[in-house]
Amino acid sequence: MLKKFTRDMVGSSNRAKGSVYKKIRRSILEAYPMVEELIEDIFPKKGIMNLATCKAGGTKFTFIMDEEFAPYFFQLKNGTPIPTLRVLHQYPDMLPRFQVDDGAIKFVLKGSDIFCAGLTSKGGSMVDVDEGSIVAIFAEGKEYACAIGQTTMSTEEIRSTNKGVGVKQVHYLNDGFWKLKSLE
Repeated sequence: MLKKFTRDMVGSSNRAKGSVYKKIRRSILEAYPMVEELIEDIFPKKGIMNLATCKAGGTKFTFIMDEEFAPYFFQLKNGTPIPTLRVLHQYPDMLPRFQVDDGAIKFVLKGSDIFCAGLTSKGGSMVDVDEGSIVAIFAEGKEYACAIGQTTMSTEEIRSTNKGVGVKQVHYLNDGFWKLKSLE
């Protein structure tokens, strides 16, 4: 989704009101309780949060940034905030872990969706999640996530069907969003 993302795609960016700040902060902490330290650092109770909206690939995104416009989370269509890969590298256990086999890595790093066969083969692995869950995609034998995606079916269905797309990619290493360190 963020493959060809550029700074020019950002429509507007502004400082979040106090009520919006609290709501987003609370939703991040509810979804990812293990990042409480990080949230206290980048979004302290009386701090500043900037929001930027854009439309890419027909999907509306909201980027959640600190006062220096460094993005930490993003939301798809007002859903649950999703961490960026930079945050996921600091907190690798904050999302359910899916691992792809060696053969799928080059395709994942080009932005392809993850097929069931790449997750169910010898080098692939999954934890049990429901359809629509946000997951971290790790490459076989690597320490850090190489992508973030949203499951198109439950883990049970992925194992039993073993055909088609199992995870729709949202953000991956070296996509347009990864290359931007700040949206200022």
